[in-house]
Amino acid sequence: MGTLRRRKGREVWTALYRDGDGIRREVSTGCKSKDAAKQVLASLERHAEKVRAGIVSRQEAKSVEWARVPLTDHVEAHAAYMKGLGRAPRTVQDQERLMLAVADGCGWKRLSDLNRSRLEQWLTVKVSEGMGARTRNAYAVASVAFGNWMVRAGRLTVNPFAGVPMMNVKADRRHERRVLTMAEFARLLEATVRRPLQAASVNRGRKAKLTAATVDKLEWIGKTRSMIYATLMFTGLRYGELKSITIGQVHLDAAVPHIELRAASDKARRGAQVPLPASFAALLGKYVAERRSHLLGQRGASAAFPGVLDTAPLFEMPGNMIHAFDADLSAAGIAKMEAQGRVLDIHALRHSFCTMVAQSGVSMQHAQRLMRHATPAMTARYTHLTLTDLGGAIAALSGLPEIAQPAVAAAAETTSNLRPLLRPQFGCISSGHRALSCTTDPMETDVVDVAENGKDPSNSVAFREFEDGERGGTRTRGHRIKSPMLYQPELPVQGK
Repeated sequence: MGTLRRRKGREVWTALYRDGDGIRREVSTGCKSKDAAKQVLASLERHAEKVRAGIVSRQEAKSVEWARVPLTDHVEAHAAYMKGLGRAPRTVQDQERLMLAVADGCGWKRLSDLNRSRLEQWLTVKVSEGMGARTRNAYAVASVAFGNWMVRAGRLTVNPFAGVPMMNVKADRRHERRVLTMAEFARLLEATVRRPLQAASVNRGRKAKLTAATVDKLEWIGKTRSMIYATLMFTGLRYGELKSITIGQVHLDAAVPHIELRAASDKARRGAQVPLPASFAALLGKYVAERRSHLLGQRGASAAFPGVLDTAPLFEMPGNMIHAFDADLSAAGIAKMEAQGRVLDIHALRHSFCTMVAQSGVSMQHAQRLMRHATPAMTARYTHLTLTDLGGAIAALSGLPEIAQPAVAAAAETTSNLRPLLRPQFGCISSGHRALSCTTDPMETDVVDVAENGKDPSNSVAFREFEDGERGGTRTRGHRIKSPMLYQPELPVQGK
């Protein structure tokens, strides 16, 4: 028999009872009234009795217990589960943020409130208010993922969000990127190197007085940011991945110069060796040497022990890369958004890398490996080929083969020397015969020696006589010819 008690300083009653497995449980009823708490206790005891009787499974019994836990606690537990699996911190934060937003928008407090129809209604309202298809799908995916984990964890018996439809992202592009041409990229690098010093050289419209140390610092900032852009452009690394790269992960002396991307920093958690073009590897080598000197505080100095700076970040990242990139684009005279609505951002450099790889003529398999994508379809999304690129591909195709022209009869031959050939006219039945009728073919002629054969057309190679009877022949102009549809010639037997 269960009992109720209220701890000192608490307003709600707590129920003590034995569950379906005979284990003593202590559960908060959430009720301030003792009468209401008694009803909750009675419900718990009835449910435990059903479990012992086999009417309700133990998994269903556990889900009932989880139903009393606040929904926010379940969301936090899911986030902790993802963090324990080693998911990227941003992925964990986004999942928790999206699910909490869904719960707040739908007014859910407990697991019993979860409802697919309510979720779809809320998403429909958000889309009508201007939410894009991509964002809408992110909320739906987060909800489905949360429901799947709840089922695996035994907190729910079924996923209440299973089957939520997704919108077509292609039909609602809100942020379509474009690629930088090499000419634009050269202007961007040049403007990036100059901009920090130029911006600091003007103070309220007047030329500022800068010390040599300040000038050196500003020049280094510009050079570092230009190398960040160049690394993203010629490696295809994501900005978040590049932030994790240290000096020791750059291997320029290897047979194939490359950057080592560790699995913990890779978006797919696989890790990779990112090869470097030879020209860029030489440029990056000069930067790394200068970076070491700056870290030691003196240009031209070297570390006392090899590898002492290997754990230092390869680049000093700006505090707000989005703002810095937009300002550098403006300084280079490059519009962030073109007339067609396509935009340039820091991730557009990865699109530019993929497009350069495609333009170089490598196979889709190599491009996919370089981009570290799971499917070729994703690599195709990052490839932006222009009409000029497609025209170049067409121009590289082999030319048409030369077609030999048919020989033309000599002008000395007269039309009297040419006798028309007779061909079966399929589908035309001769009157009084079952065979196919024959007509002349004006496109083919057979030269017949009139002197040899005379005027009797039966001697021509185009005609052959057969005896009357049921031979299946067809009479044409007083002669019988073999119909290919009715006469099957005897085929030679191999070996004879």
